[in-house]
Amino acid sequence: MSMVWRIKKLIQDYRYKKVDIGDNSRINLGVQISNPQNMKIGDNGNGGVIAAGAVVTSSTEANAVYAGVPAKKIKKTRGIN
Repeated sequence: MSMVWRIKKLIQDYRYKKVDIGDNSRINLGVQISNPQNMKIGDNGNGGVIAAGAVVTSSTEANAVYAGVPAKKIKKTRGIN
């Protein structure tokens, strides 16, 4: 297997994994995103907060704080209007 083939394979695998990060979203240090296939963080242009060290396994709601392994909603925040 050549190095060029490996790089092309990595690019093809990565191309279909998409994470949409909404405006005013905050993702802190050490966050890991597991299975990023079409994942959304902070929908509709409203912010969401992901605490440091969290492991995000699914899309998150807007105006909410997520923390833990796996990340769970711990608090609802006020939206920015």
